[in-house]
Amino acid sequence: MAGRLAPNHRLWRYEIDCNSAGAGFVVASSHYSLQDMGDLASPNLGFRQLVPQSLNNADQPLCVFQVTSFKCGGFAIGMSYNHMLLDGISAKVFEENLASQAFEGDKPLAVIPLHNRRQSSTTRHFPTPRVCEAP
Repeated sequence: MAGRLAPNHRLWRYEIDCNSAGAGFVVASSHYSLQDMGDLASPNLGFRQLVPQSLNNADQPLCVFQVTSFKCGGFAIGMSYNHMLLDGISAKVFEENLASQAFEGDKPLAVIPLHNRRQSSTTRHFPTPRVCEAP
């Protein structure tokens, strides 16, 4: 998560360069309390401010975290990823494991990550479209 995208001119594509340049980290504060935010389970356009959109940086990290503190003492952690780093399922597993480690004690990960997609039990097989000739 600490690398950067780098062009592979031979293959004409971007690849992850594991250069240890670091993930992005933003610290923010709010004059509101969590109660002022309303129903946290319902969509709210105001929640966009809790997630880092971009650092507007030529050296854009693949992963950016934002911690926003509220006047009540609560906080929110917003995360933004480049899709080349994590797909939706991988992001969900990462966030579940991060949350499982947030409390005291030596706990196992909530979900054991599977890094080999070929061994995934959730691999889906999509139908192959066929072109039919016009009658």
